[in-house]
Order: sequence, then structure tokens, then C-alpha cells
Amino acid sequence: MLTLQKKQQVTFANDYVRKHDPLILFDSVASNATRLSLIKNFTSFNSDITGQTLPQWAFITPNMTDDGHDTNVTFAAAWLRNWLTPLLNNTYFMNGTLLLLTFDEDETYTEHNNIFSILIGGPNVINSSLHGTTDNTFYNHYSTISSVSVNWGLPSLGRWDCEANVFAVVANKTGYTNANVDITNLYFNQSYPGPLSDNLYVPEWPVPNTKATCASGQGVLAFVKSTWGNLTATYNYTNVYPYDAPDGINSGGTPTTGGSVSGAPAAGGGSSTSSSAAAATSSKSAASSNSVSGVLAAVIALVAALI
Repeated sequence: MLTLQKKQQVTFANDYVRKHDPLILFDSVASNATRLSLIKNFTSFNSDITGQTLPQWAFITPNMTDDGHDTNVTFAAAWLRNWLTPLLNNTYFMNGTLLLLTFDEDETYTEHNNIFSILIGGPNVINSSLHGTTDNTFYNHYSTISSVSVNWGLPSLGRWDCEANVFAVVANKTGYTNANVDITNLYFNQSYPGPLSDNLYVPEWPVPNTKATCASGQGVLAFVKSTWGNLTATYNYTNVYPYDAPDGINSGGTPTTGGSVSGAPAAGGGSSTSSSAAAATSSKSAASSNSVSGVLAAVIALVAALI
């Protein structure tokens, strides 16, 4: 994960907001020197480009100036162009890499929370026939996790990533069938009950579904299983999109079971696949031959705010 350390050019406020680096919020990261060392700044990113040591997965967030939060879309676009253009011409960076450019939310809560996102990839990831096209499949931020899980044959975290729709560039290679979602009455602009909610505070974290098969067919991460055991899941995590019927959150739609891999049933908590889990590796360079589909060697998620 990367954060850009540069001062807000006028007020010197909001240079870096801790909540924008989600991994640092976990004790399992903050108290582990090895994991902590993987949270880097943009100087380290440039070094990893030069040394060809980029990881298979990276989450990149600009600071409050460059993400447009304390400036505007023109400023953010200029920063993005200056940073991204050289990378698009870098053979190492583009080889087997899928770059997702996305945003966190729409601040107009009376409208559907539709987020503009762009997928960029080299010729071995995104065919030239798809350049400039629009994919109308329903995706959400959990799709970034489910797509990685299906691509590399990894287990789910047991929550809303379990059956989230998978990016078509991966789904088409793996035979995964995404579900159709009618979003007419779905807005996705409310917070859920939990320890971090002011209005819907409850002291307990939601319980994951430890028994689900999930999109990759690899079930749920062993650590999640050992932590939560056989407790009943708080929500219907085999649904494609998050909803909470008792609290009336995203309850205006029709619950939709997640998709499936061709020839495999989706009933009973998810899809299955005959593909075996990918060999463990942290290096982008070594990853292309280890993906289940052979389509992605690395996934880079660039998240901006613009709110």
C-alpha cells in the first residue's frame, strides 16, 4: 500500500489521513514489522519499479491534495496524468497488470452511489477490442477482492467479498458467470451497524460466513475460520451486494445469489471451481504463471476521494 506524502499547498492540513490506509488499522499489521514494512510511500514505489520488485497486489491512495478532496477534479487529474503516463509506457509495469482507477463514494446521497471507475491493462490483460468500451455489469468495491480470489484461486474473507461479481477480464478467462443485479431501488449510501458506526453503534463486529464456498471455490480463509468458528453469519454473505434487511439498509432490491464457474452449482453458499490454488509468491515478476486464469500477474488499485 502506498501513500503520497506531500503537504496541502495552502493550509498544510489533511496531508495524510490515517483511515485512508486501511491496513494500518489492523493490529496484525501494525504489530508485525514485516507486514508494516510493506506500507510504503511513492519514493519506495519508484524503487520497486526500478528494481522490478512490485508486489502482486497493491493499494495506492494519494493524499488529500492529490486525490481531489482538498482541491478539485482538475488538480487531481493533472496529478494522475503526471504520475500514471510514464507507468503506462513501462513494459515491466504493464506486463500482466490490471490497474483499477476508482473513487470512494458519491457525496450526493439522494442519488444512486454509482462510482466512475476505469480498468487499464496491457495487451495480455485487456484485448484492444475492449478499449474505450463500457462494462455495465454490477460491481462494487468488494469485486476487487473477489476478482483477486478467483484469479489466483485464493480463499474468501467470508463477508461481502464472498460472492461479489468478478471483473469480466477475469470472469471471461475462468468461466465465472456474474449475476445480474437490478439496482433500481438500491442506493448503497448508508453505513452498517457496528463498532465504528455513530448512529447504529453495536459493540460486536459482524460474524463472517465461515462455511461458504464463495466465488473462487476455495472457501474461507483458515484464519477467519479459526477466529469465528461455527458462529452464525450476521448477514447473507452469499448475496452479490451488501444489504441489511432488519435495519432497512439496501433492502429495496431482490436478494441475488452470487454467480458461478461454468458447470458448477452456485447453491449452498457459492460457486466452485476445479482450478487449484495458485502457488504462493509475492513478486509480480513471478506471478504471471501462477494465476489460475493466466490473465493477471498483478492488481494495482488506485483509490481517490474527490468528495
